[in-house]
Formats: sequence, C-alpha cells, structure tokens
Amino acid sequence: HTLQRECEHLETILEDFLRFVRVGEMHLEPVDLNDQVRQFIDFYQPEARAAGVEISPHLATDLPPVSLDETLFRQALFNIARNALQAMPKGGLLELQTRVLEGRVLLELIDNGQGMTPETLQNLFRKVFFSTKANGTGLGLPTVRRIVEAHSGSVSVDSAPGRGTRVTISLPPAAPVAAISAHPTAASAVAA
Repeated sequence: HTLQRECEHLETILEDFLRFVRVGEMHLEPVDLNDQVRQFIDFYQPEARAAGVEISPHLATDLPPVSLDETLFRQALFNIARNALQAMPKGGLLELQTRVLEGRVLLELIDNGQGMTPETLQNLFRKVFFSTKANGTGLGLPTVRRIVEAHSGSVSVDSAPGRGTRVTISLPPAAPVAAISAHPTAASAVAA
C-alpha cells in the first residue's frame, strides 16, 4: 500500500505541475533552439562525461526561432538525456541534431545504447508510471511529452534492441513578433 500511496502522491505532483502548464503559466519567448541545445550540453556535459558518454552536437545553421519556456524545455531535455545515459551503461555517444523539415523545427537526440523492445516503445508515453528500470518512476517521458505538447510540439521515439534510440521533438517556428503585438482593441481605440 505504501508504494501505491507513493505513486498517488507522485501522480498528484505531476497533475499539479501539468495543470500549472495548462493554465498558461509558461513564459514563452522566441529563442534560438541551437543556443538552448548548447546551453544544455554545457550543463549536462559533466554528468555525461562521468558516465563515459560523449555528446556530439550537429546543429543546422538556418533555424527559425521557436517559442520556448526555457526552464520547462530544459527539464524535458534533461529527462531524455538521463534516459539515454541509462541506456548506455558502458558509455557511448549521444548526438543532438537540429534541422528544419517541412516548416517545423526538429531536435533529435540519438543514443547508441541498448534500444527498446516494441512493448517498451508501446508503453513509453501511455503509462505514466511505466518504467523498465528498477528504481525508475516512469515520469520521465510522459512529462517530456506533456511539456513538448504544451509548446504546440510533438515528440516521437524510434528504437530497436541493439540499435539505440532516437527521440525527435518537432516544434512550430515562433510567430512573427508583429503578429503578437498587433492588438485589435488597441488599434480600434486609436481609430476611434
């Protein structure tokens, strides 16, 4: 019963956190995704190095800005990177790639770890407390998905045993500043 209570407690925390996200308490700002990735790598490098994992960025030069809540987005990246490290117990390579595809801005995190079975992949986002790790809470990737969706983005995972894992985050480009600042009521007040 203690475990169940603990899970319910975690679920409450998660729900509170997600409600906070849904209410629009996010501080979205147009930012350069490459800058965010570079800052994240600087922040995460010591943990990766300690685990024998090399981080390799491949950042496209032509990215339009995206609207991010930097703190929340960093949390999502941290969750994905932590999963990647756990999939590479003997060390390995984690690549972070940015590119534009069909008008969307993509960030891919690719590890050469153990990979996942089709069953694991199926349960990855669906079950909040699904985890293949003995001490995992399973909160990592469902939280990632909700954070990304709160940014009007989507996240997908491609993986197979022995082939590593690719997590792809797809984001819309930031709206032009002019579109945000055009306030119809203000304009009509001036006209009046």
